[in-house]
Amino acid sequence: MLIQEIHVDGIGPYTNPQTLTLEGNLVGIYGRNGAGKTFLLEATFATLYGNFPSRKGTIYDQINDNLTKGELSIKFSLNGELYQAKRVIDKKSKKQLCTLSKNGSPIAGPKTAEYLNAIRTLLGTEETVLASTFSTDDFTGDLTLLPGSKRKELLAEWLELEHYQTLSDAAKEKARGLESSLAEARARLEILLERAEGTESLREHIRALKGEINTIRKEIESWESEKDKIERKLAALNEKRKTLEQLKQRRETINEELLMLRERYRKLCDDRRKILSIMKEKPYLLKKMAEHKEISELVDQLEQKVNAMLEKREKAQKEKDSLTKKLHEVEKEIARISSKLAAAKRESETIDRVRCNRRDCPFLQSAWAAREVLPSLTKRLKAKEELAEKIREKIASVSVCEIPRGVAIQLASLKKRKQELNEEVLRLTRLEEAEKRLAYFEAEIRATVESGKRKKDELKRTLQQIEEIELELKDHEGGEEVLSVVRLKLDSLRSSLQDKNMSLGDLTRRLEEAEKAREEAEKLREKVERLREDFEDYSFICEMFGKCGIQPLLMEASLPRLEQLTQQFLSSICERQFNVTFKTTKETKSGKIQETLDIVVTDLETGTKRDIANFSGGEKTLIRQAIRMASAVFRSEVHKNRWDTFFCDESFGKLDEVNARQLLSAMKALTNYFKKVVYISHERELIEIASQKVLVENGKIAR
Repeated sequence: MLIQEIHVDGIGPYTNPQTLTLEGNLVGIYGRNGAGKTFLLEATFATLYGNFPSRKGTIYDQINDNLTKGELSIKFSLNGELYQAKRVIDKKSKKQLCTLSKNGSPIAGPKTAEYLNAIRTLLGTEETVLASTFSTDDFTGDLTLLPGSKRKELLAEWLELEHYQTLSDAAKEKARGLESSLAEARARLEILLERAEGTESLREHIRALKGEINTIRKEIESWESEKDKIERKLAALNEKRKTLEQLKQRRETINEELLMLRERYRKLCDDRRKILSIMKEKPYLLKKMAEHKEISELVDQLEQKVNAMLEKREKAQKEKDSLTKKLHEVEKEIARISSKLAAAKRESETIDRVRCNRRDCPFLQSAWAAREVLPSLTKRLKAKEELAEKIREKIASVSVCEIPRGVAIQLASLKKRKQELNEEVLRLTRLEEAEKRLAYFEAEIRATVESGKRKKDELKRTLQQIEEIELELKDHEGGEEVLSVVRLKLDSLRSSLQDKNMSLGDLTRRLEEAEKAREEAEKLREKVERLREDFEDYSFICEMFGKCGIQPLLMEASLPRLEQLTQQFLSSICERQFNVTFKTTKETKSGKIQETLDIVVTDLETGTKRDIANFSGGEKTLIRQAIRMASAVFRSEVHKNRWDTFFCDESFGKLDEVNARQLLSAMKALTNYFKKVVYISHERELIEIASQKVLVENGKIAR
């Protein structure tokens, strides 16, 4: 990770946007206390991880008191790719908008959790950065201040041993699954072996049961043959019974048909007598028919005469109505003309009253116009009055005749008599129809008599057949009881056969299951052996790649390099000779071996081993810086995502001039391992060796 640009806006003293482009390999930031140097340096860490390591409170608390929003962003390169991380902070809503871009395309954000996971995957955790490449003025997260277990976790992270642990955990999980499957398979194998026992005894039992079943089947066949004979006889008898029932039904039907024939014969005879009785009235009805014809002719003549009179009357009435309507229209026209004539006369009289004969007088133009139309209006009025008089004369000449009262009375009397004779004419019509039906009735009577004779003969034959079948059925009584006994015997045999078959099926199924269980057990033995081998393999992998396997060995193998780097930096910055070693285990008071990563500092002059906390302030600072530089270089050498930037804040405050310059020289030497080293100092003299000098004044980057 090579830092290229830092942008700060609204954070701490930076009320206006400030951007620092880092160009040199050794960048020195200086300025007075409170100018904003630490805010500028820690803006890199805050942009990535969301907090300022040396500041109390959250990132929202670092926003300028006069502002509600702040913005942080950095640009850096990593593995040949250009990245930009940006964080916009809203103090009022307590929300952040975070984005991580790669070569101009977003790859994470805007949610904070997603963004932070991407940063940790790309650059490492906050603890790793604070313990190696990012040094604060109060040593926040310094490796020497962490417990031994935490130091060991960080060393494992630097060496990327989490991949080994992931492999170990995966193997452990697989081994657990295999162990569970192995236990299930063994339990299943025991069950199958139990089921496979007793196979020969089952075969013997099945052979004996098949012999019993064959014997029962032969008995069933014998009884089935006897049952078929009885059923054939009973079927023939049932057919006879059905025939008997049909004959009885036919007997009833014939009796009903005879009754119907008798009733029909009686009715036909009655109808014939009625017709013969009606035929006696034929002369009287013929006379009435002649009278009806004569009256009908008179009625038709009178109706023609009356209709002609009605048509003439209707025509005259229509003509009179038309003339009356025309007269009304002419009278309306006369009234309109009379009104116009009176108005014209009144208007023309104006000329006489004013005694002015000038035709061009504008006040008399309408009066002269009225006088000019008086002759034409008078002429039109006279013509209309003459037309009205002529119409009145035509109306008076039109006469509407009425029907004579005597004719109407005569017509009504004749219609009444005709209505009375209609009944007699209807009776005559019926008589003629009855004469035609008389021959039909006589033929039907003869046919009915013949049909009755045939039905009597059929009834006699049917009664004889019924008697014969009843005698035959009486001779074969008791067949049903015999058939019932045979069926009971067959049911008993079939039930026994069914029980035997069920027992045979159960034994066969048990034998098949036993044989199947034996085959399955053989296959399961092979599976158990494979599972056991796989379980042992995965258990070995889990142990080999776990925390008690290759991981401690890799840590032990890497520590000489870390100690070498520590000794190298410590020798370059400290006149007094010290030796720093790292121990991965220690013995507890109870005698157990505990995993750790302890830092042991030995004073070579006195040969004593002391804790870092027991050294003087300057020596403590030098030892811690040496370990930090060594840790930063070590991590950059072993981790795939190399940090090419080292940050150091105010590390010279507790050192004398000689040690401060030696520490500065060591930082300059760090450029052999890092492409960029960024540090802060109050002393202008300590900034002189920097290839890029940055002055910060009151929240502004001066140069």
